[in-house]
Amino acid sequence: MRRHLRGDRAWGVLLLSVLLYEYLAPDDELLSHACDRFRIKHPIITHILILSTAGHLLRRVPAQMDLLTFLVKVRKIKRNW
Repeated sequence: MRRHLRGDRAWGVLLLSVLLYEYLAPDDELLSHACDRFRIKHPIITHILILSTAGHLLRRVPAQMDLLTFLVKVRKIKRNW
Protein backbone atom coordinates (compact mmCIF):
# COMPACT_ATOMS: atom_id res chain seq x y z
CA MET A 1 0.00 0.00 0.00
CA ARG A 2 1.30 3.44 -0.94
CA ARG A 3 1.28 6.09 1.78
CA HIS A 4 0.72 9.72 0.96
CA LEU A 5 2.41 12.56 2.77
CA ARG A 6 -0.18 15.02 4.00
CA GLY A 7 0.48 18.72 3.57
CA ASP A 8 0.62 19.45 7.29
CA ARG A 9 3.21 16.72 7.81
CA ALA A 10 5.18 17.94 4.81
CA TRP A 11 5.35 21.39 6.44
CA GLY A 12 6.67 19.80 9.62
CA VAL A 13 9.29 17.80 7.72
CA LEU A 14 10.33 20.89 5.77
CA LEU A 15 10.62 23.04 8.88
CA LEU A 16 12.55 20.42 10.85
CA SER A 17 14.89 19.79 7.91
CA VAL A 18 15.72 23.48 7.55
CA LEU A 19 16.17 23.96 11.30
CA LEU A 20 18.38 20.89 11.62
CA TYR A 21 20.50 21.85 8.62
CA GLU A 22 20.93 25.44 9.82
CA TYR A 23 21.86 24.19 13.31
CA LEU A 24 24.46 21.69 12.06
CA ALA A 25 25.91 23.59 9.08
CA PRO A 26 29.13 25.60 9.29
CA ASP A 27 28.50 29.35 9.46
CA ASP A 28 29.48 29.92 5.83
CA GLU A 29 27.22 27.11 4.57
CA LEU A 30 23.85 28.31 5.83
CA LEU A 31 21.03 28.10 3.30
CA SER A 32 20.88 31.88 3.01
CA HIS A 33 24.59 31.98 2.17
CA ALA A 34 24.16 29.26 -0.43
CA CYS A 35 21.30 31.28 -1.91
CA ASP A 36 23.55 34.36 -2.02
CA ARG A 37 26.21 32.41 -3.92
CA PHE A 38 23.67 31.00 -6.37
CA ARG A 39 22.13 34.44 -6.86
CA ILE A 40 25.53 35.87 -7.84
CA LYS A 41 25.98 33.21 -10.53
CA HIS A 42 22.33 32.94 -11.62
CA PRO A 43 20.42 36.04 -10.53
CA ILE A 44 17.40 35.61 -12.81
CA ILE A 45 16.92 31.90 -12.11
CA THR A 46 17.29 32.47 -8.36
CA HIS A 47 14.64 35.19 -8.30
CA ILE A 48 12.28 33.16 -10.49
CA LEU A 49 12.58 30.12 -8.22
CA ILE A 50 12.14 32.08 -4.99
CA LEU A 51 9.25 34.18 -6.27
CA SER A 52 7.57 31.15 -7.90
CA THR A 53 7.76 29.20 -4.66
CA ALA A 54 6.53 32.10 -2.53
CA GLY A 55 3.73 32.90 -4.98
CA HIS A 56 2.65 29.26 -5.03
CA LEU A 57 2.66 28.89 -1.26
CA LEU A 58 0.81 32.18 -0.76
CA ARG A 59 -1.60 31.27 -3.60
CA ARG A 60 -0.90 34.58 -5.36
CA VAL A 61 -0.09 33.08 -8.77
CA PRO A 62 -2.94 32.01 -11.08
CA ALA A 63 -2.89 28.24 -11.64
CA GLN A 64 -2.14 28.61 -15.36
CA MET A 65 1.01 30.62 -14.51
CA ASP A 66 2.11 28.60 -11.46
CA LEU A 67 5.36 26.74 -12.16
CA LEU A 68 4.85 24.19 -9.37
CA THR A 69 1.27 23.45 -10.43
CA PHE A 70 2.54 22.93 -13.99
CA LEU A 71 5.18 20.45 -12.80
CA VAL A 72 2.58 18.48 -10.83
CA LYS A 73 0.35 18.31 -13.92
CA VAL A 74 3.26 17.07 -16.05
CA ARG A 75 4.02 14.38 -13.46
CA LYS A 76 0.39 13.23 -13.45
CA ILE A 77 0.29 13.10 -17.26
CA LYS A 78 3.50 11.06 -17.40
CA ARG A 79 2.17 8.71 -14.71
CA ASN A 80 -0.94 7.98 -16.80
CA TRP A 81 1.00 7.12 -19.98
